[in-house]
Amino acid sequence: MIRFNHTFILIVLMSVLFLSCNLDKKTPYSDSKSDDNIGQQEFFDFELLLGKWKRTNDSEGKVTYESWHQNEEGKYEGFGCTLQHGDTIWQEKIEIDDSEGYLYFKVTDKTGHSVPFKIMEQSQNSFSCHNKENDFPKTITYKVNKNKIMATISGGGTKVDFDFVKMDKPIEFSK
Repeated sequence: MIRFNHTFILIVLMSVLFLSCNLDKKTPYSDSKSDDNIGQQEFFDFELLLGKWKRTNDSEGKVTYESWHQNEEGKYEGFGCTLQHGDTIWQEKIEIDDSEGYLYFKVTDKTGHSVPFKIMEQSQNSFSCHNKENDFPKTITYKVNKNKIMATISGGGTKVDFDFVKMDKPIEFSK
């Protein structure tokens, strides 16, 4: 007859309990729609954003720029602005922030007000982030194709496309 030590049984039960709890844990970058493809999930390469970009589908008389770099801590930071007749009429700071195990696309306006958008979907060349609490936009999507970015902001039946092309020269602001 085989005799089991109570300590051995307790260790086995605790191990099974620990492993079963960890199996249900979502990865910070998992697709919220389905966990069936965990292990096959693609992640966006944020280095594709690095550089200076100029919007190609601006309104008459306006020029919009977006610039991305990676800071000393490895965090991706961006700056966007729109000029009209040489005057800045809009600007924002952008950063990809890792908080509570999830990635956020955080937008900060010139007054310092920040709005986080949780990155919910990623592929090798695109990502989509959401904030259902924000008035507009509720969704921001970026798709990168070589030297082009197609960004879209949407929500509440409104959609605005931002088509950017990568610039070879630094951004020059007229005075």
